[in-house]
Amino acid sequence: MRKKLLLLGAALIAVFAGYTLGQLWRLPGPAKPLGQMTEFALPALDGKSHNIKEWAGRLILLNFWATWCPPCREEMPLLTAMQERYGSQGLQIIGVAIDRAEAVNEYRRTMRINYPILLGGYDAGDILAQYGNSKGALPYSVFITPQGQVAARKLGAYTSGELEPLIQSFLPKSQ
Repeated sequence: MRKKLLLLGAALIAVFAGYTLGQLWRLPGPAKPLGQMTEFALPALDGKSHNIKEWAGRLILLNFWATWCPPCREEMPLLTAMQERYGSQGLQIIGVAIDRAEAVNEYRRTMRINYPILLGGYDAGDILAQYGNSKGALPYSVFITPQGQVAARKLGAYTSGELEPLIQSFLPKSQ
């Protein structure tokens, strides 16, 4: 009985410590001003390097994610649906995977992701920090207007109720 109580106590302490660390991790640091798009180039799954400026003039949703990140995986079907729905109106979602190429390629095939995926590797930490996420937590999304202005950032997964109105507000209005 005493052993069970000790195990239960240890489990409760571990849960509390994990929760507390998780909450501290989420505390906002000093916010980086939204400012201009930060230029970078990363390889795609085929090994070809792509510069973010290739998509200049479009509304970019830059999404940092990983296959091992459950909230990232939950968000992917929504991002795929938004690219399908709003791509012809100027939206370009770009995924930056903080992961192994093999895992990303398999996940992309399985989930039928319809937007470019770049491989972040070690460079992704610097890019995340330049876009205001110094802790490197995932998922992390950044909206960049067609004029190259960073318009919004979010740490954590989007819901449809959050993401779709945001996309609509940033897309150019039809005449």
